Amino acid sequence: MLDTTEVAKLTASPAPIVLSVMRNELARLPRWFEHYRAMGITQFIVVDNGSSDGTTEFLRAQPDLLLLHTEDSYLESNFGMTWVNDIRRRLPPQVWTLFVDADEYLVYEGWPGRGVAAYVAQIPDACDAVPGFMLDMYPKGDIKGAGPGDDLLTKACYFDTRYHFRKRPLKPWRKDAPAMEVVGGPRVRLFSTLEREQRTTWLTYWIRGQLDRLLAVAPVGWRRTIIENFPQTPPALKKVPLLRGHGPQYLNAHDIDHGVYHQTNGVLLHFKFTADFAEKIEREIQRQEHYRFGAEYILYNKYILRQGPIALYSESESGTFETAEDLIRLKLIRDVSEYFS
Repeated sequence: MLDTTEVAKLTASPAPIVLSVMRNELARLPRWFEHYRAMGITQFIVVDNGSSDGTTEFLRAQPDLLLLHTEDSYLESNFGMTWVNDIRRRLPPQVWTLFVDADEYLVYEGWPGRGVAAYVAQIPDACDAVPGFMLDMYPKGDIKGAGPGDDLLTKACYFDTRYHFRKRPLKPWRKDAPAMEVVGGPRVRLFSTLEREQRTTWLTYWIRGQLDRLLAVAPVGWRRTIIENFPQTPPALKKVPLLRGHGPQYLNAHDIDHGVYHQTNGVLLHFKFTADFAEKIEREIQRQEHYRFGAEYILYNKYILRQGPIALYSESESGTFETAEDLIRLKLIRDVSEYFS
């Protein structure tokens, strides 16, 4: 069981407190801390979920970090959300928290010139959530060209420029609050097309969602075959990285139960595709601690076996990232208020 009693001793500051759940991320951590400290983050809380590669020792040496440790199941904690929600409830009221993984770098309007404290200070008092989405980043050529410990803003500075923003399709009789969905990116190019995914409806999602029912009753030995051959839901790219106060709670890594959203989204530069990716695929298929028993990793493994090494750069699809202005120009940072009304 995760002991969060020390969290209550933290004090509020103008900048958000970074929250992260991680396991065996040692190679990424020096650059990750560099990114967030450069924008003015002064307090980190990390849940170390059973690391064995030196991550624990590295984190313990950081002067601005509260380290929490658990060997509990990531899967059974709702993929870490139980821990994150518990931590947030113990923090001072009205503090901003920034929930990010070890392969995610937040950028926002004004980055890198504007610090994150100044960014959240201009958000209206009525808002307690900043919507965002994961922008998959990659190097030119084979993804092995970017090591997890490299300066990824230089080595893996490419991203897909075409994305489609919309309200997530819901069954007509559902009364859920509207939610933003972002469709596109290199993972869609690997397994589908942007045009096909733009045409999806609530019925498409209902059919694809039957995979959960199948996996719940299928013998363990059949899971992999079912996953490899069943119609797949595109990757969930929408996230809510910034929350204020104790009100909104995470339902999962991508959604909150309620919130008043800031009109402009942020972006999480997502450095999933680096040289250690093949190793991670094998590890997570064995652990079965991720969504649908690691279904996404099973599909990547199938792709590599059939197509060879993953290379995501495209002359027609890829752009180069330098500052948030590049994303504003492409309307990847934009006014998204229409998708929550």
